[in-house]
Amino acid sequence: MIAPNRKKNLIDFLTRERLSFREKSSLLPYLSFKIGGTAEMAIEASSRKQLSSLLDYIHQHPLPLVLLGGGTNCAFCASHFSGLVVINRSKELKKTGSGRLYADSGVFTHHLISFARENGLGGLEFLAGIPGTIGGALVGNAGAFNRSIQEVVETADLFCPESGIRRVDPDFLEFRYRHSRLKKSGEFLLGITLQVHRRSPGDIQEEIQSHLQYRRRHHPAYQLPTAGCFFKNPVLRGKKVSAGKLIDEAGFKGRTQNFLEVSSRHANFIIHHGGADCRDLRKLEDEIVKKVKEIHSLTLEREVVFISPTGEKY
Repeated sequence: MIAPNRKKNLIDFLTRERLSFREKSSLLPYLSFKIGGTAEMAIEASSRKQLSSLLDYIHQHPLPLVLLGGGTNCAFCASHFSGLVVINRSKELKKTGSGRLYADSGVFTHHLISFARENGLGGLEFLAGIPGTIGGALVGNAGAFNRSIQEVVETADLFCPESGIRRVDPDFLEFRYRHSRLKKSGEFLLGITLQVHRRSPGDIQEEIQSHLQYRRRHHPAYQLPTAGCFFKNPVLRGKKVSAGKLIDEAGFKGRTQNFLEVSSRHANFIIHHGGADCRDLRKLEDEIVKKVKEIHSLTLEREVVFISPTGEKY
């Protein structure tokens, strides 16, 4: 709980900066998986300026903080989070020169891809069908079809609590499979410059449709409450293999327990039918991990991020 005097000062700041907020706010509207409770306060930042100003204020007046974009790859493991959840809705998107495109971290991936197609800018088609924001995609080094976002990053603008706004190159971000340093460094992404190339809108659309058709055939419908792929694809005998295939071989495909379903279409997707909490999710996760380890002698690593009652991510 935020002390009354600190809450008053925070509300005064939010009012001055014209940031919308809600107290004792349900988190479910902001989470694709629909697993979470309430937050002491949810604040929506609608521009990069608002976001950086808010992050600076919170650094100067420390409060527990979780920053959400699309909320597509996480679950809150608490009935109430006693801090601030900042919803990033910064939305600037523009061409910045030949072969470059700038996007605020709050830009949704489908808006980015549409903008690129309309302007004849290729190279981002592999992101088609990946939900959430470009900020979340960078933090988790999202990818598909043998490509990942690290391949197209030119620079990233970060809010660093100790030094303010800083522009960095890809090496600073320490990318690896489904990971960047921003997952745990305490730095926040404000915007990103991406490398693109000239391509006809028709060819871009054709590739986008091909990727979307593949997802429709092999993945559960995106209208269903999931967090995307639950586990990372592991390496078995020196080769990356499908976590979904391993989970299927362990006998979990199509299984339902405690309002959670291991998708019968793709076993690395868990569907939440309402009524489950993080304890139910962890129980199912532990059972899957244990069985896959018994069969294949490897330990699946979760891709979905859990958020503790005090805001730690694990």
